[in-house]
Amino acid sequence: MTLEQWLIDQSPSYERMESPPISIILNDEVIEAKRWHKVVFKPSDQVEIYREPKGTDPFSITYALFKGAQAVMKAMMPKMPGMPTTSTAQGNPLTEASAKGNKVKLGDTIRQIAGHQKVYPSYLAEPRTWFVSPREQWIEMLLYVSAGYLEIPINKIKVGETPLISLGADASVTIYPPGANVLGDTASMLWFNVGEVGASSSGAAGLELTVSSNITPSATASAYQFNGETISIPAGAGAFPTDWASGLVIRVLAYYEYTVIDGGAGRDIVQGPLEMLTPEEGMPIEVVGANGGLYVVNSYTPFAPAVPPTAGTASTLRGSGAPARYDFDVTPLSFTVSRGATTYPVTLDTATTDLAGLVSAFNNAKGAAPFIASASSGRLLITETSVFNGLPLTTSASTLFGTSPVSSTGTAESSGTPERPAQMTLNYEGGTPANGLALGTGLASIGPRGLRYRITAFGPAIMEVERLTSKGSADENWPGFKLLESVSGVINLDPSNLEGGYRG
Repeated sequence: MTLEQWLIDQSPSYERMESPPISIILNDEVIEAKRWHKVVFKPSDQVEIYREPKGTDPFSITYALFKGAQAVMKAMMPKMPGMPTTSTAQGNPLTEASAKGNKVKLGDTIRQIAGHQKVYPSYLAEPRTWFVSPREQWIEMLLYVSAGYLEIPINKIKVGETPLISLGADASVTIYPPGANVLGDTASMLWFNVGEVGASSSGAAGLELTVSSNITPSATASAYQFNGETISIPAGAGAFPTDWASGLVIRVLAYYEYTVIDGGAGRDIVQGPLEMLTPEEGMPIEVVGANGGLYVVNSYTPFAPAVPPTAGTASTLRGSGAPARYDFDVTPLSFTVSRGATTYPVTLDTATTDLAGLVSAFNNAKGAAPFIASASSGRLLITETSVFNGLPLTTSASTLFGTSPVSSTGTAESSGTPERPAQMTLNYEGGTPANGLALGTGLASIGPRGLRYRITAFGPAIMEVERLTSKGSADENWPGFKLLESVSGVINLDPSNLEGGYRG
């Protein structure tokens, strides 16, 4: 079949022209219009037909060429997640889907393909972009390739220069033949994307969100007292809003004094009245004031009171009966006395006649051992001396102490320990150790994220509250506020009590 015959079959109104509005390329060779009635093509040939502006003024030609180049540069893309841009931005930008197709003009001819061609499909319906999850965006569009039946291998479809099949589950495409019903495909729905209207206070397009409420948004007293589960207003300092009531959720900023100590290469240490926070590992918290921000508790050590020094008490060992003998010059007696795991040897080799003489001989024989002998109700008693360490006294000398001596363990001396304030270490949001905090003492309000409390009982100058966790449930472990009277406290309604809307 010749090129001209194919054109006649497709468009009966075709007629030969010296400068027709189309150009034909056969196997990468431009065929002159005067040869179309002679040149024959086969199914295996690649035939490309281009509609071109001819016979118009230079301005129109320039415009048409520009639109043509613009159309060629627009690539067909099936519905797929977008790719991040390379422009510099503050923070982490959202990954947007940004597929495009060719946009046709009213009166354009319908594409009809013969042979093998590279085609950029055109829109049949306006593309739709939407979020399928908070962080996943998709775009879908209905495109047309050509009139008639075509063979389109899936491995030949590309997104830009990327084969579609290499995108896996991140892209999908459906090819419809002539006469197919596309009603079940959401891409065939005609979506109208409304542009933003109005202007914000900054001059940008769009309507600003605003907040309206019939409830007084903040308490305006000049001072507050925080104590346990109550928040009160001292006499003469004002009153709570009259339209507040039990059940409302408020945000409370009560500023206490905290100290941050340099933790070296690890994490900085936060000290202060942390018993109010009742922190635990992994707890998300919010800090307002010094070192304000969002953190996660890494570790917590509770408050430990000071322990005063003690003198201790002596350990003793008392015989269960009178000594079996007192004369040791003929038959000396060697034995040991132990304090804990330390043993001390003693040898008696002098003649004594009574318990008093035995006590004297024992004390001479023990040397510098940390105990001393004495008489107690006709029995031998040894008592710990020197530094008391809370260890028991034992002996192997049953001749002197009987078979069941009585041992009494004393208490060790103690130098005491200083008070240890409650302290915790923190991580930043991503898990990085918080070791760059501002050191020193400062005022801060620390609590579960949101710093929210629910009013459980209400009066003009006093109310009871319960603290809420970062998830919004009642915190059963909250011990209440540490007594504080402050002129810097802030009490506002939580946004959950407010009504939102558009300002316009």
